[in-house]
Amino acid sequence: MHGDRWGPRVGKTAFVKAWLRQKQREPLEAGSESPFPYLSISLPPQPTIKSTLLTLLQKAVMHHFIPSSAVTSSLTRMIHQCLQTTPVYLLLIDQCEHLIDRQRQRINYQLLDLVEYLIASTTTSIVLIGHAAEIEMILQASPRLTRRVCSLSRLPPFTWNRRSPETVGEYCAFLHAFDRKLPFDDSGLAEETMAYRLFYASDGYIGWTTRLIQQAAAMALEAESPTITRFCLAKSFESSIRQTPLGWQKTNPFLPEQFKEPSD
Repeated sequence: MHGDRWGPRVGKTAFVKAWLRQKQREPLEAGSESPFPYLSISLPPQPTIKSTLLTLLQKAVMHHFIPSSAVTSSLTRMIHQCLQTTPVYLLLIDQCEHLIDRQRQRINYQLLDLVEYLIASTTTSIVLIGHAAEIEMILQASPRLTRRVCSLSRLPPFTWNRRSPETVGEYCAFLHAFDRKLPFDDSGLAEETMAYRLFYASDGYIGWTTRLIQQAAAMALEAESPTITRFCLAKSFESSIRQTPLGWQKTNPFLPEQFKEPSD
């Protein structure tokens, strides 16, 4: 799975976390020995073989797949044994774009070899999650990995097209669900005029929409406001989006009263 244009903010990590939370609430499958047969790790910005393996081992110990006393210095062997002998059905590796040094545009081939080894030598299904350009670069550099990838799935942003009313409805439904989870009275985020302002600010990307609303919510809580006000959203836009490529040449949609959705 990979994001599209704005890698860190398309919402892929949030999607994975939501999926894992849902799976944790599901009842045990017949014959399952583990209440949660999934492991998920995120690669740090400059991952190494040791740091990645240690992170994976810590998760395995935390979920009681292996006892902490069993961790030895042979990390690779321990990971292989963990995935082969315990009921780990699925391993999710997030932030796979960190397999590439962005400044040097070099792939960490040692860590890539580890990923290839885990996929080839265990029966555990592995999902790689990362930014589209980097995932494609990794697959081009690894024919062995490419042959083992079943499919690539993009997580696109929401769209807004009046000629396709379902696109507007989907984004508004997302905002309505988000609004209900916030510790305020209904802030009207899903009303179409407000929804379009949020869409314009975030280009429909879940991560950017979430970041914008979360920062505005923090300001509203500090001000003891019963709702998230447009003033809070305007300040959040300036602090979270204005200085990013996403905010380039955009007006603040929460300030000018004359801001309107462009006609088709």
